[in-house]
Amino acid sequence: MTYWTTYKRNPLMLGSPGEWETVADEDALAVWSRIPQLQRTALPQIESLDYRVLRIPLPFYPGHHLYEFVIPELTPVLPCYALVGPDEMHMLDWTDSTILKLGLLGSFRINEDTVLDYVRFFCAHVAGHYGRFLLLESSDISKQNGFTDKHIELLNKHFIPLTTAELTRGREDGTFHFPAMIRSQRSIAKAKVSVTLTGQVNIELDEFVAGVFPVVEGRPTNADYPGKPRFDFNDGWQPLGNMDAMLRKQLDGFDSIMASPYGDALTYQKLSFFKDTVLLRVLAEKPGIGFGMYALWSAQGLFPLNGRSTPIYEAIEREQFVLDNGTVIDYMQFFCTFVHAEQGPFRVVNRMGELNVIKQQDGKEVSVSVDDNLESLLYPVAWYVDPKKPQWHFSAFNQYGGDLFRNTFKLKPSGELEMTDDVSVVTDIPHDPKRNKIQQISGTIPVAGDGGIKPADMAALIRKTSQMGKWPGYLNERELEASILSECVRLQLLHALRAGQGAPLFEADLEADNESLLQAFTDFVCRLYPVMVLESSIPFIEMTVGDLLEKRSSSVRFRTKVEAAPGDELKCVIPDLDDNSLLVLSMHHYRAIVRPEAVVYQLGVTDAGLLIGCDATSIIPAALQRVTDVTLTLGAIEPGQFRTLFCTLFDCVWPADAEENPLWQHYVTPGDFYQPVREMLQRRYNTTATHEDAGPSWSVADALAAIEKRVIGRLSEIDSDESFGLDELHGLGEAKAILKDLLVDIRAAAAGEMAWSDMDRGMLLTGEPGTGKTLLARALARDCGVRFIQSSAARWIAGTDDLSGHLRAMQASFAEARRNAPCILFIDELDSIGNRELFEGRNRDYCTQVVDALLQELQGAIDREGVFVIGVTNHVRNIDPALTRAGRLDQIVYVPRPDRHALSEIIRLYLKPHADGNNLDADIDEKALAGMALGATGADIEFFVRDAARRARKEGTSISHRHLAAAITRAPRSPGTTCIVSPQEQARTAVHEAGHVIAMLLCKHYPVRVNIVSIIPRSNGSLGFTGAMPEDRHYLTRSACLEYLEVLLAGRAAEELVYGKEEISGGAGGSNERSDLAIAVRWSEHMACRLGFGPAGQLRWQQQPGSEQCIKEVQNLLEQAYLHILDKLAHHEKMLHTLRDALLDKHELFEAELKQLAAAHGLQADNRPGVQASRREGMA
Repeated sequence: MTYWTTYKRNPLMLGSPGEWETVADEDALAVWSRIPQLQRTALPQIESLDYRVLRIPLPFYPGHHLYEFVIPELTPVLPCYALVGPDEMHMLDWTDSTILKLGLLGSFRINEDTVLDYVRFFCAHVAGHYGRFLLLESSDISKQNGFTDKHIELLNKHFIPLTTAELTRGREDGTFHFPAMIRSQRSIAKAKVSVTLTGQVNIELDEFVAGVFPVVEGRPTNADYPGKPRFDFNDGWQPLGNMDAMLRKQLDGFDSIMASPYGDALTYQKLSFFKDTVLLRVLAEKPGIGFGMYALWSAQGLFPLNGRSTPIYEAIEREQFVLDNGTVIDYMQFFCTFVHAEQGPFRVVNRMGELNVIKQQDGKEVSVSVDDNLESLLYPVAWYVDPKKPQWHFSAFNQYGGDLFRNTFKLKPSGELEMTDDVSVVTDIPHDPKRNKIQQISGTIPVAGDGGIKPADMAALIRKTSQMGKWPGYLNERELEASILSECVRLQLLHALRAGQGAPLFEADLEADNESLLQAFTDFVCRLYPVMVLESSIPFIEMTVGDLLEKRSSSVRFRTKVEAAPGDELKCVIPDLDDNSLLVLSMHHYRAIVRPEAVVYQLGVTDAGLLIGCDATSIIPAALQRVTDVTLTLGAIEPGQFRTLFCTLFDCVWPADAEENPLWQHYVTPGDFYQPVREMLQRRYNTTATHEDAGPSWSVADALAAIEKRVIGRLSEIDSDESFGLDELHGLGEAKAILKDLLVDIRAAAAGEMAWSDMDRGMLLTGEPGTGKTLLARALARDCGVRFIQSSAARWIAGTDDLSGHLRAMQASFAEARRNAPCILFIDELDSIGNRELFEGRNRDYCTQVVDALLQELQGAIDREGVFVIGVTNHVRNIDPALTRAGRLDQIVYVPRPDRHALSEIIRLYLKPHADGNNLDADIDEKALAGMALGATGADIEFFVRDAARRARKEGTSISHRHLAAAITRAPRSPGTTCIVSPQEQARTAVHEAGHVIAMLLCKHYPVRVNIVSIIPRSNGSLGFTGAMPEDRHYLTRSACLEYLEVLLAGRAAEELVYGKEEISGGAGGSNERSDLAIAVRWSEHMACRLGFGPAGQLRWQQQPGSEQCIKEVQNLLEQAYLHILDKLAHHEKMLHTLRDALLDKHELFEAELKQLAAAHGLQADNRPGVQASRREGMA
């Protein structure tokens, strides 16, 4: 037992482990799980920090160990201990009750060999009212600052080592006796120690040797341990005395408040985290925790504390605020004390004296069953510095109302404190609610002399001193926005009441002034406690309305404690309702209520009400809709309300020369005022202005222009005026016609000529990527003259990793559309929402809720009146069928790829700006370019035009046909960017492509225009290509099919004609499925097996050439076509060589140059009887 004989550490200080052994993780976890739940949750626990677990055997209790649990990284280091045996576990709680139970067990052994270890163990783990009695066996004890050589001399002189030689034993009861030197609190005394065989220890102090030793005290919650907070809300106040001159000047006429220089009406406490700021307390009639007014006071003025974080953050912004390891725990306790929720603060509790608990009520004793247990559970605040980020982490006990929690917090250097976890430890503690809140003063503040100060005068004093020549105390960024929002909501509420929306229960007196009307409405709410719905796009508007009502009545009780349903934070659980209370509920935050019928029942049996805020009433459960008493729709700010709000916020008169009712004023939101008002205040008070012309010269016109600029800028993002119109779009098939019909309906509904409910609610556009679906929807918005709100199902989930964020993003898009109605809400990538029929796996529930939420938003014409929804997808199969039923997205409209004519018009459309800017050559042939681009989409054409413009700029010329052709055919920008081709290979490529060109020129039944032939290698590996534009035909004759087959084989035939049969290259074939030979084989199979165009003329249809006969016909078609085109090229071999030479010279030839070459060689396909006769003869 070396540990006990050299024991030098206590539960407060970290020392050497001696003979303690480290417990393996599995064993430690097993022991941890055996700790009672209540005690386990009370222990300090911080994410990412693990307990270190040690143990040591107990010789006086065979088979049992003493376990120590400690987190070394925390400050202070406060271990907890447990006695663990095979069949039982006991947590040590600094009392002797647990230890004395050992003496009742048969395995407990006290004898000459174990008694001294037992006494050391007992004294180390039992603390009485005055702390622990620790045995002083050496001078090696835990010391603090101030320990001098004199103290060491006293220790060396008086310590008494414990040995068995000093033991004596009673004859009758076997009790052991021995002398010892005891350290009690900070004193040293001689004592007589007695130990019974059942483990009872009696310490009788005999003679005090020395006192006032600077050592660690015995009890953890009373010790002056490292990191102990200096902020003391109970006993840390100092009298202000006569006050200094500054405060006396600020009080200005209220000198009687301090008639006595040492009275406690005004007290203060220094704060370690502020350099020149103190915490000022103005006591109310009855001194005690929370009774009084509090403010932060400095040379800058007073920052009254009101239970919110705003004045604290304001003081941080304007004062010298410093957080470090020495001040963080004070700030954390200060913040938790003065920032309140509904039931008061989350006050830090370090010891029993700080707990708000009632032991007597109405003169009667109240049993507090948790009192005895709490003393052993409580631990001081523990913290550590995050090694990765500049922040601190805390573990603390906090009392909130009648509940005690073990909470964890995260604190940033900026002063932002965030609760990261909370675990309930003890509930339903009898407490005084008033002691947990900063109370408003009632009565007068007592002074030593006659008279006193009234609450209203004190409130006026606080307001006055907070604005003495400075930027007004609460007009900072956080409070400013809340103030503007409150004033805006107040005006909207008055407008709704005057419009009769409160009827029939509330009849507004139209002759009453605004304040009287609001007071009458407040009295109505306090009297009837109705179920009231506020329909508005402003998030949490119910909280703002609640604040407006609460300021006008002291009797109304607002409750905001609504909890999320387990496993689904978007569903809320309504708590039991209390009489004479109004529960505030945000359906902006939640999307459903658990068991709404039970809520309706509670409303029926209690005098309670509900104040619900929502985007649309459709989200309210049907059961609650049936019992709703008042529905107030607080819509957009109307121009009249805007003028009133503007004059209030800017303290001005509406300018007479301002434009009368401009359109932009219909789209103002409260957020549009934030920055202009802040700018005005900065200039007016000239404290933090950032502009060179900062000062009071900022005019009303400046303010109005600033708001207009913000609104116009926001609207420009959803404006469709710069888009194309429907008549300018081409190649959209039936889709364009459907949207033109819809255009008529939307215009009529917007003009009031028909109801919105009489027209379609939406549509789904589908088609391949780039076919113009977005352009089509935007063109519809432009022609209708409505806003275009662009959103994306993929964007809803971007930036969030949970369901609630996903759904709120979706709701925000629909809310924006309702604010800007009439409008078109465009939802791109709708297929990413998914189809419930295809969902599977662990994400099924998540995806199903997303689809359900979208269905809810799309449901009904009333809730989204004036909002036409256009969804877009490339994959209709992935769209849930419920989305496309009538009443939601009424019809599915297919947008095809553009045909040749449409491509020509699209090219002309995108070239128009360049033509208007005289940046276009006259040689451009849109039809020829459309032939090259056949198969492209409108988006492709837009890119081709941009690329051509880029190529032209690089050359310093205007855009020409050559630039556009190069863009369409993806021509390389320089020779070195593609593969290098030798002159011999380039000549072979020219021969090959020349064969294709001559074959096309000779076609009579397969009319085709040759637009371009090139031998410039492309990045896709092609060494050359021929671009042609076949004539649009729905049917091909057998002669046309045969000519097309010859065109495919003409390149190979040309090589044989020039180089010989044995020198033909594999350029016509290869592994590419788009090679000449691959296409020719598939075309021959198509002719023989599906069209009945084989040489034998047999009528059959089969998918693949399975029979030997069919395979033979395919081979015959290929051989005969090859011979025929070889014959044709032989008749025009001279032109073949000329065309080859021209390609080697220019590398690319266009249609006009090819026609000139053909004419120069007398190539007239229409009057070549020999060639035609040869074809007929061979194909007969």
